[in-house]
Amino acid sequence: MKLAILNTVGTSILSNMERTAKNLNLTGTPEEVRKMLEEGKLSRLSPDDPLQDKIEHMTHRGDPLFEAAVDFVRKDPGRASAELNALISFLSDFPYKQFEELEIYLYPTDTGTGKFCAGVIHEYLTRHGDEFMRKVGISTRPSIPEPIVIKGLGRNIDWFSEGLIELVDKFARLIINKTRNGYKVVVNATAGFKPETTYIALIAQLTGAWKIIYMHETFHRIVELPKLPLTIQDRYIEELRKIGQGTPLNALQQMGVNVNDLIERGLVTNKEGFIKPREWIQKLLDILPTT
Repeated sequence: MKLAILNTVGTSILSNMERTAKNLNLTGTPEEVRKMLEEGKLSRLSPDDPLQDKIEHMTHRGDPLFEAAVDFVRKDPGRASAELNALISFLSDFPYKQFEELEIYLYPTDTGTGKFCAGVIHEYLTRHGDEFMRKVGISTRPSIPEPIVIKGLGRNIDWFSEGLIELVDKFARLIINKTRNGYKVVVNATAGFKPETTYIALIAQLTGAWKIIYMHETFHRIVELPKLPLTIQDRYIEELRKIGQGTPLNALQQMGVNVNDLIERGLVTNKEGFIKPREWIQKLLDILPTT
């Protein structure tokens, strides 16, 4: 079996480090960052806080806070990281213990703290992947590409206007391509901001992910989200393909396209009588198989 696991990444590593910050070796960490960590505020920085940029620039080998975070995760990855906790639970119960290919992808929020936590997970699995897999009883060492950042994800409300384009391009495209190449695709939607992960779960269902999992905060166990029969109706796809990159309204009306319905559903825009699919819809049409 070939398995690809796509994980959203939040700031749980930092929030868990905050609980024991005074016991960590933070020598060399900037005073303002260390203070925010000890006060339990670093994981909850607003997306536009100037410290976000500083944290992002600390995401590299040799940085004192980064190395402290990697060591913190290694001591107990399940308690340190919500993302890894979900992976441990899922993989420990998985019926297969050896894979032809095993790939783990990380999708952090587009913030310094989110990128920092994704970088820590990536570094931990890169350095100690064999050790982590022994914890779950699997002999295959995973491949861990660099974290994939969706522009604007978790940064501000405007994400829903432009971030969907990148979500389709960098997330949906990967699901479709991996599925075509014989991979079972699992989406671990445990971490991150809930409105965004809702869209991620929906896109995962629309593009054929094999499983969508979530670590329930109350029951502390993996929940597999039921796959609903979600799809873009064939008639909408057919009408959207007729529009192509853009078509005059009167021409579409002559073809019998219900333009008003497409506009009401938010699938197209009408600019002075010229109808175009929204950019994220166009991206989705580009990667969906044609019948």
